[in-house]
Amino acid sequence: MAYFTWDESYSLNIDKIDRQHKKLFEVISDFYNTLRSHDEKAYIALLDSLIEYAVQHFEDEEALLAKYNYPDTKEHLEEHHKFQEKVLYIKERIDHGGLVIPTEITGYLKDWLSKHINGSDKKYAKYLHEQGFEVE
Repeated sequence: MAYFTWDESYSLNIDKIDRQHKKLFEVISDFYNTLRSHDEKAYIALLDSLIEYAVQHFEDEEALLAKYNYPDTKEHLEEHHKFQEKVLYIKERIDHGGLVIPTEITGYLKDWLSKHINGSDKKYAKYLHEQGFEVE
């Protein structure tokens, strides 16, 4: 069951970033389904995968922003940083046997990613396209 489904309304028309966003949707859905199964090793592995993939995605996105001198880069990077802090806090809670509420964690991930894409990411995508962004 897909908990979080990609549709074209999330598209930035930047192929590499759109592919990465689609993958993040899949990982969040897999994480949700695994949390519901109570397979602790599996959901810890998926959370680690999500963290690793998000870090790589953020690096790719930030490189694009730097290349095109995006004026709101500082604010965008701060959003990434806050997300990473929250996810690492969740990971720490799980690692130390803290209460894990699947809907709380996956709700946060889903909400943050959809708002981030439809807000900050769409804003930088518009700027990049105005600056003559070309698929690389």
